[in-house]
Amino acid sequence: MKALRVAMIGAKGMPATIGGVERHVEALSSRLAASGVRVTVYGRAWYMDRHPGTVRTEQGVRVVALPSLRTKHLDAISYTFMATLHAMREHADIYHFHGVGPSLLAWMPRVFRPRSRVVVTFHCVDRRHAKWGVIARAALWLGEWAACTFPHQTITVGETLTAYCRATYGAAPVCIPNGVVPLAPDATSERAHDLLRANDIAPGKYLLVASRLVAHKEIHTVIQAFRQLRQERPEQYAALQLVIAGAPAFTDAYAEQLHAAAAGDTAIRFVGQRSGRMLDALFANCLAFVHASRAEGLPIAVLDAAGAGAVPIVSDIPEHCEIIQRVGGVLFETGNAWDLACKLEVVIANAPHLREIGDGIRDATLRHYHWDTCVAQVAGLYRALQPDTRTVNRARRVSAPRYIV
Repeated sequence: MKALRVAMIGAKGMPATIGGVERHVEALSSRLAASGVRVTVYGRAWYMDRHPGTVRTEQGVRVVALPSLRTKHLDAISYTFMATLHAMREHADIYHFHGVGPSLLAWMPRVFRPRSRVVVTFHCVDRRHAKWGVIARAALWLGEWAACTFPHQTITVGETLTAYCRATYGAAPVCIPNGVVPLAPDATSERAHDLLRANDIAPGKYLLVASRLVAHKEIHTVIQAFRQLRQERPEQYAALQLVIAGAPAFTDAYAEQLHAAAAGDTAIRFVGQRSGRMLDALFANCLAFVHASRAEGLPIAVLDAAGAGAVPIVSDIPEHCEIIQRVGGVLFETGNAWDLACKLEVVIANAPHLREIGDGIRDATLRHYHWDTCVAQVAGLYRALQPDTRTVNRARRVSAPRYIV
């Protein structure tokens, strides 16, 4: 039987160094490739530091680097147009778009490659992110409608998003969540500890934030809560560190604001974007993981931390509650630095028991969110969409959406 050809469009590239969508696409595509699917991931040349047109194989996946207009508003859509044209020239069987922005062009293979199948993964309500202006929000709103209208099947990464798509656009998405895999055993080894110490980080004595430096992630709230904690009890928390791993995404002004908020506090460590062994070591050896975001889909960073046995302390948005209700953790009021400081104090007071608590959180996370299960569901969806197993090959009727803000 001829191998299924899948084009992944929407991620910045592979291997993933920054971004939840990129982590998702890498995990999904590499496992699909291992099962015999011919996967091509289309990425942006600047992200992968390659010349446009370069083709390489990563983890069994064909990765094509394409040019884009590298600006805040045109980067994604210009790259998506090039990627869709390239995939159509190669006659992919499945066009899998990731994100509501790239979904704006999901109509192209529906029109010009009618025998193919189109899938969209709805990762997040991106228009709620603070970095976007009015015009960009309108475009992303249209992208949401496209993500729920153009494809043969829409996938959401969480139940909260599933309910949103049903209520707002009358769609019938399939929920296939993000996943995790067990950390390598050496993530807690002395070698990993040495790696942390080389970056002036004390194993087991730091709170971790791993996130892009963008305003809706509310990292300024974490800094405010941390400084409040240390100011109230300087002797008790003298050895405590706050480690912030991440880089801006066309948000340099916000990154500068964060550095200014932390100025003079040597306990706050900005370590930049991290991946691979260093990121694993950060997750596995933190005292607790903090995620204060106002808007998410189903955050891979929270799942990674929980899967590493770190206790997650997260804002009480529905997408976080969805995870915490299944695996455990601590919630605080979104945007409330005082409430976060109180929750941090309670968690730190239970430091001797955090490893045991974290082990239970890790086991629950791997039961509910495992990439092998997620990939099997996506592969099954691809098979169900093939022409010989589907009798209807028409897009849903396009109708004006109902909007819920």
